[in-house]
Amino acid sequence: MIIKIVRTGSSENLLDYLVNQQHEILDSKGVLPYQDIESIKKEYHTRELTNNKAKNIAYNIIVSFPAEDNITKSMRLKLLEDVMQEFNGGSDLWFAVAHPDSINHQHFHCALSAIKLDGNSIDMSNFSKRAMTLSRKLEKKYHLKRILNERSMNSNQSINALRFAIDHAINEAQNMDEFIAIMRLTGYKCKVGRGITFIKLENNHPIKGSAVGREYSLGNLLKKLENKIEIEPDTKIGRPSNVKPMSTSRTPDFIDLILESSPNTNSSIDNADEEVYKKKRRKKRTRR
Repeated sequence: MIIKIVRTGSSENLLDYLVNQQHEILDSKGVLPYQDIESIKKEYHTRELTNNKAKNIAYNIIVSFPAEDNITKSMRLKLLEDVMQEFNGGSDLWFAVAHPDSINHQHFHCALSAIKLDGNSIDMSNFSKRAMTLSRKLEKKYHLKRILNERSMNSNQSINALRFAIDHAINEAQNMDEFIAIMRLTGYKCKVGRGITFIKLENNHPIKGSAVGREYSLGNLLKKLENKIEIEPDTKIGRPSNVKPMSTSRTPDFIDLILESSPNTNSSIDNADEEVYKKKRRKKRTRR
């Protein structure tokens, strides 16, 4: 299993992301699980008013499992309890949901307020290392498959973290706009041109998609998104009737809430396609 913890400056955007697609509510603390989402967002905002200097407003905790693990609902709840016992940091405000599982993407989310009841920020020092240690511990406790050994995870940690974020976003998104929005909530900004570059928000470190692997190039990511639209899954986790599913086209009520200034992705992709077409024409001329 992998536990990924991402800082975010907007609990509202994070909560919208969790519920603006099909989901199953797991549990919560500080709010009622099936409370109206607008009321939940107000609870988070009220807590944030007690510390207007905090840089980290909330954390998106993602817990993911390989296809070989059979994760039941009761096991999810036990794992959630173990994870929050380690990472709640004294905060009594969190809200957890599971998104529809695909064969290769079993996972759940928890939106954790970074502010305690007394107004102080929770201690999340060394959370990456703590997450890795807890993952190994829970794998043994619940007899889950070990994903990677410690050495390989540490040797290329930045690439592994980015690969996890891309895999997560590509499984949840229906189009490139949604992919970019979800990547931002997992800690990366996307720059789309002839190819795609992922910029880590924490330190502005850029990594090209081709550096992550051939399957993470812009063209291959677009193919994966196109294939998802053609093959829609028949069975998905149920959701409350008052929550609308994510659209397969760009929807301002989802994307604009998450990205205050979204890049013109479509025009960038068109330019990339045009450039590929020009290269093919130049090759044909050379052969003649």
